[in-house]
Amino acid sequence: MIQLYIDAPVASFPRRFAHDYRETYRYPPLTTVFGCILSFIGELDITAYPISSVDVGVINKYPAISSVCIKQRNIAYMPGGKHAKAREKSYSTGIYPASLYSKPNIKEVVTGTKIVAEINNEPLAARISYSLHSGGDRFGILSLGESSAIVNCIREYRPEDGEIFWLPHNYKI
Repeated sequence: MIQLYIDAPVASFPRRFAHDYRETYRYPPLTTVFGCILSFIGELDITAYPISSVDVGVINKYPAISSVCIKQRNIAYMPGGKHAKAREKSYSTGIYPASLYSKPNIKEVVTGTKIVAEINNEPLAARISYSLHSGGDRFGILSLGESSAIVNCIREYRPEDGEIFWLPHNYKI
């Protein structure tokens, strides 16, 4: 068994079917944490280890949730896009007004995400231990969910990190 401490300063865990106002869950889903762990060890096969061998806990029960405004672009209406000929007929060639192919979107982000993942599978725990001490076989940027949620720190949990509040396997908080 091994306990991993994962710190992502800014993250978002969008609710299903959230579009124009993208609400977020307060904590990352189990599948997101499991994917982060597999990415950390450089495993490409998601069926290599059982997801049921991972338990998720949080250090801070109430991380802050903020709303940010982002610009969403619709590639189909951009110059040279899928429907560009119809737009060119109406507006001629050149640069179209941004109002025709972009709109503001509100997105919620969670700041201060500090979680602990407890791994109860010996082969997976051994592979994580190898990755922690030698760098492992991973590649690319490590993120918790979306690519913009870059992990600041991943290491073994220490008691001075804080008290762990374990989440049930079917949590949606």
